[in-house]
Amino acid sequence: RGARRLALHHRVIKICKAKKNQAELGDKLLEFTGRPDWQEPTPDDLPTVVIAGKMVSKEGVSNTKSVFILTKDGETTYCNVEELVRDYYKDQGLHEGCHAEGALLNSLLTLLFWDIIYLSETPDAFRDPAQSAPLDWDTDDFYASRKEIIDERLKEISGMSKDELSAEVEDYFVNNLNVSSMVSWDLLKEPEYIAGLLGCFEPSQLALILERMIKDHRTYRSGLPDLTCWNPTTQELKFVEVKGPGDKLSYKQILWIRFFMSIGVTAEVCHVDPTGSVHSTGMKVKNARTTPKKSAQHTPKKGAKNK
Repeated sequence: RGARRLALHHRVIKICKAKKNQAELGDKLLEFTGRPDWQEPTPDDLPTVVIAGKMVSKEGVSNTKSVFILTKDGETTYCNVEELVRDYYKDQGLHEGCHAEGALLNSLLTLLFWDIIYLSETPDAFRDPAQSAPLDWDTDDFYASRKEIIDERLKEISGMSKDELSAEVEDYFVNNLNVSSMVSWDLLKEPEYIAGLLGCFEPSQLALILERMIKDHRTYRSGLPDLTCWNPTTQELKFVEVKGPGDKLSYKQILWIRFFMSIGVTAEVCHVDPTGSVHSTGMKVKNARTTPKKSAQHTPKKGAKNK
């Protein structure tokens, strides 16, 4: 699996760069990184933006979510880091959007493959009428036992026009609304909302995303970006992975962003810098910023006092 491969590559780098191993394994690292199947495990190649956010002090409490203060048009609200970033992209012209991680794409996947998922005559896939997914959904057998019809469906989707794609999804949405399934019905709102999103995809791009998911859903159901932002008028679309103070990208998240970039879909990482942190009462807090990354060791000047 891709994420495990990245983790292994990361481990290789750490072992080879360890001081005790540099003499013996230094050349080996060059050999490993020169392999055609080598993938860089760090996110340095990913498009990244950094925005500032005024964070409420956690007052020494650990393991709690960060809360930010958002002031706009004279009104102040408290929000989580995803809502703060969502507001930032609204100001960039991406007026529509949602914080859904994989739920949005999984819903589109389910609607466009509804007949294959729920109506194909695969033995023992369903044993209960209230089942929301076939029993083999997150196994390798799902694709293997339906390979021909899935491949054919992917070709159909890739060859559709944007209007045909929207009409297809609307048809499945209207005819199956609120049926127990893997669709997040509340998230999709209404057909016009879905059509605005689908208009931002080239059908061939969406087909590649759905192919990646339906062939190995167990692997690719996670790691999808936090935010999906779009503008139905300009047909601009952007997937955004949000990282608050101290958060790091997982290997699966790195792989998904690289995949989107490889097929021409815009995706990026947005880090939130907690500048100007304040107490919940509104008082500014000293030293409220998160601990910076370790840099080269600094030797204090002679006579300097510890603070």
